[in-house]
Amino acid sequence: MIIDYGFKLIKFGSLVYVVKSYVFDVTMCIGPSMLPTFNCAGDIVVVEHITPRFGTLKVGHVVLANSPTNPKKTICKRIKGFGGDVVK
Repeated sequence: MIIDYGFKLIKFGSLVYVVKSYVFDVTMCIGPSMLPTFNCAGDIVVVEHITPRFGTLKVGHVVLANSPTNPKKTICKRIKGFGGDVVK
């Protein structure tokens, strides 16, 4: 009985890990840089991980990235252009 419970717990944990890593995640976007799309006080955002894997990101999409000044923080940014694009 305890072994069955342990296996179920491991299966559930594995499913949560795979879904969080490869399908979607839930996070908070806080700060004024994304106004008016996101609230300054913070919005809960569902992030899907499928689009970046297939290379279908487009100008205007909102992406999450590690902060260059503090790699432990995640920042929300909107894509304004790609390499070779002229941004005005």
